[in-house]
Amino acid sequence: MSRGRPQEIPMPASPRNLRLLSGLCLVLAFALPAFVLYYLVASPPEVLAEKFGIPAASPPVPLELATWHRAAIVVLGLLPVLCMAFGLAHARRCFQSFSRREYFTLEVVQGLRGLALGFFFSGMLGLLVTPVLSLLVTLSAAPGGRSITLNVDSTNLLTMLFAGLVWQISAVVAKAVMLAEENSQFV
Repeated sequence: MSRGRPQEIPMPASPRNLRLLSGLCLVLAFALPAFVLYYLVASPPEVLAEKFGIPAASPPVPLELATWHRAAIVVLGLLPVLCMAFGLAHARRCFQSFSRREYFTLEVVQGLRGLALGFFFSGMLGLLVTPVLSLLVTLSAAPGGRSITLNVDSTNLLTMLFAGLVWQISAVVAKAVMLAEENSQFV
């Protein structure tokens, strides 16, 4: 491969496919929080305890949660998915720009950075919220039944790694935008 002038590479996705991806981002940005909200509101405490990694051998969780417990669980449980929805909304902006054949614009940079921020904080909150949620589920359990679990899984770590990668790509695109603006002034 030569190190000279790069050859033009055709774009792999058609504007139609990019609009489809844009629509998928929009649907997911609304559907994911809605599903998580339903799950957190409708699930009985023992299902939530299992989800948050509380061992089955521990004393049983209460059959009912106080209203403020349930509300706190819902609010905290929604934080990671709302951050992801924020990122997906910004990814949608990128796909919309790409479908208009706009690749090196500040809108693309902002979209990539928003995607990276949303996914990074989603991964980070996924790690931090689980211990608090496990405590909230077991807060009114019988003596000795309170539990705090720490769940470090590869999903959250890979999400944060992906976010870092997208952030670096946005920095490269920002540099390309700056160079394109400089070059347009000389012509």
